[in-house]
Amino acid sequence: MLRRVFTVERGEVEWRASPERPRSQRTLLEVLAVAVALLSAGYLLLLWSLDALPIQDLPNHLARATVEADLLFHDGRRFGSMFAVDLELWPFVGGDLALAGLVAVFGSDVAGRLWLMAVAASLPLSLAAYLRTTGHSAYGVLLSFPLSLYLTTDWALLSGLHHYRLGLAFVLLALAAGHVWLRSGSVGAYVAWAGLLAVSYLLHLSALVLGAMGAASIALVSLAMRTTTWRRVVAGTLPVVALAVWQASYAGGAPDGDWSWGGLRKIVRLVSPYYRYDRLGDAALFLLFAAVCVLLLVRGRALRSDPRFVNAAALALVFLGTYAALPFESGRVYYIDSRALPLVAIFVLVASLAAVEHAPRRSTIAVVLAVLLAAANLAAISTPLIRHNAVMRQYRAVAAEIPAGARVLPVATAPHVGHVDMYLHAGAFATLEAGAMTPYLFSGGPNRFFRYLARPKGIVDEFWYQAGTTLDPHMRSAIVDQFDYLLVKKPYDPGRLPLPVQEVVGSESAALLKIIR
Repeated sequence: MLRRVFTVERGEVEWRASPERPRSQRTLLEVLAVAVALLSAGYLLLLWSLDALPIQDLPNHLARATVEADLLFHDGRRFGSMFAVDLELWPFVGGDLALAGLVAVFGSDVAGRLWLMAVAASLPLSLAAYLRTTGHSAYGVLLSFPLSLYLTTDWALLSGLHHYRLGLAFVLLALAAGHVWLRSGSVGAYVAWAGLLAVSYLLHLSALVLGAMGAASIALVSLAMRTTTWRRVVAGTLPVVALAVWQASYAGGAPDGDWSWGGLRKIVRLVSPYYRYDRLGDAALFLLFAAVCVLLLVRGRALRSDPRFVNAAALALVFLGTYAALPFESGRVYYIDSRALPLVAIFVLVASLAAVEHAPRRSTIAVVLAVLLAAANLAAISTPLIRHNAVMRQYRAVAAEIPAGARVLPVATAPHVGHVDMYLHAGAFATLEAGAMTPYLFSGGPNRFFRYLARPKGIVDEFWYQAGTTLDPHMRSAIVDQFDYLLVKKPYDPGRLPLPVQEVVGSESAALLKIIR
């Protein structure tokens, strides 16, 4: 029997004859494979069932993609008088084009769910590819799946930060190709490294920073372990430098706004990606994930001569340092530093799997705990998602009653559900369902290729009701002059809406209020 193994002395992957494992160990792998298939199906079925997309930013992204699909593929028949799109090689454009393509082929309803499923699947699949490329066994790859199903359903996924999440997956794929390039000097691996890094950049700007830090880490480890040459390291930096120069010249300098690092709150936010809806329940799940990693490290052997373990440990520390160094916010851009945190957990997991490669026997307990974690996590996110999907379905039904082409101001009144502002961008369904003009679609700034032709002016931001702000006379006048309707999430306080309005359509979840002039 031939088995794919990693040779520590040579630092490369090769095929080698190996003795058959005991039947009990083969049975463990078979049981794990079945569990992975069933759990993956469960997660995908849950995400497919979310027809109303109760994912914070996703309605906004989907509405923008629907507009872009109309402008790019249908000559702007529906939205050409409201918006314009100017494609350019810039972060976010890659994700927008992918989602707009799905909309063009499948329609917005199906496209939104397919997109959500693809984003969720991107982390487990890219991590499996990374593990396989760096010489991990089938046991390690299979065991990564239930653990990565937990990691992929983090706050970023459920908050709709999907361009970033896809960029993260491509960073993992790029680093896998970078390993091969540094080890072998293969031209194909170099092309893959440069191409995957470029794709990650077109998905999200943070991918360039994270990819550069990861590339520096694996290059230094490879040099220290004498598994590469300076020539390969220098050549490997060229795509990073080229993208950085392009970004600097194209962006016109650093973004405006004050920079805040967050101080000691950074320590508290170390686990923030894994706080979603329920603080205590999510803390228990994170502790279970940590317990599995510790168990793998204890059962295995962390060899300083194994590049898999050394690289993973170094990457985890590098990304932790990146989190510490980056600011929390700049202007209206938040959670800048937190973009590095998922990679810390990912590479702690990779280090644990590398250690267990040297264990004399596969850990049945680790398999049971990993499967339990994935199952418990599925149950934990299913309850709020299914409940809020029903609420959002009613909201969409009210949005569908808006007259075509109307001017609508959404009012987000709902508090956060745990760590997620679930209904913040629900108002984008006014554009999706009725082609209405709303002022809050993401445009300009990071989305510089997408713009309003005549955006409403002087309008308060979408956080105003939640922040307790009172509309002043000038703002009330601007709303009355520029909008036909308010789309309000229920329950709401009519006293906070000092406007002449009349409810024309309503449900338990939302009200469409006509502005009386």
